Amino acid sequence: MLEFPLLTERFALTPLGSADRVAFTAYRRDPDIARFQSWSPDWSDADTDALIADQPTELRSQSGAWLQLAVHDRTTTRLVGDVAVHALADQPDTYEVGVTLAPSSQGVGAGLEALGHLVDVLFRAQGAHRITASTDVRNAAAARLFRRLGFRHEGRAVDADWFKDEWTSLDTWAVLRDDGRPVAPAFRLRGAVEADHDALVAVWRRAVDATHHFLAERDRDAIEELLPTQYLPAVTLIIAEADGQPIGFAGVHDGALEMLFVDPTHHGSGVGSALLTAAVQDHAVTRVDVNEQNAAAADFYARRGFEVVGRSSVDDTGRPYPILHLELHPPR
Repeated sequence: MLEFPLLTERFALTPLGSADRVAFTAYRRDPDIARFQSWSPDWSDADTDALIADQPTELRSQSGAWLQLAVHDRTTTRLVGDVAVHALADQPDTYEVGVTLAPSSQGVGAGLEALGHLVDVLFRAQGAHRITASTDVRNAAAARLFRRLGFRHEGRAVDADWFKDEWTSLDTWAVLRDDGRPVAPAFRLRGAVEADHDALVAVWRRAVDATHHFLAERDRDAIEELLPTQYLPAVTLIIAEADGQPIGFAGVHDGALEMLFVDPTHHGSGVGSALLTAAVQDHAVTRVDVNEQNAAAADFYARRGFEVVGRSSVDDTGRPYPILHLELHPPR
């Protein structure tokens, strides 16, 4: 039997309740959220009330009923999303899970942390043998999440589900208790000390080698040499850490984001978004410069509200790498 709340470093998981009604209904009505889900954007408060009233009070093997768990930020108590689980009625100790996040909570590793913890609890406390999930083949973000959680892609049912007036293909995912699931570590943000600099330089080099293919090798070496002595000491650093090791970092100074790099093995896990959010919220960052050749980085900032306000044909040292100057604009 599960005992609530289920606590992670950032979140508290509890059965969905009436206090969650407004926020839960709001993100279920978002067309982008509903696109690959079983409900439609006309979801109502009454639908939420019915879901809460009908869900079980506990999770029992082979019960078949879905248990919806609200995911609350432990600091602000804000509802960031929900995870769901049900025991398959025709198989013992077998569960299916799912996750939905509010738009404002995507890209910060919330799904990885919350659903990963639920999966661990199901194996450890519930005695689960097998945990499954099903995703729309078009939902690339969900596929990335389940891979990072250690789920195995077991197959694809092509045009197998008549869904929202069209045939839809579904991917099936599963993980067994005996698989020795490689838990994707949750990360935390912290400040930096000088002793971190060597590790940050290593993160920088791996990130640049993976993303800055336009940067000449001699220029990479020159920048790397100056990082610990000039560039890192000149900024306030924010470190993303997992298992005691830096996996990404950001540097801020006077309202500008001077650097943000994530170890490539953690790309797509929400580390970059978490660092940017901390820079904006905690350090009043409104400006960032991006290499024009780094289209992925420019897109990353554009999707988070930054807009191009200028361009320089060379970087700040005169090297032939055009720079885009971006500023954060409020939502229109």
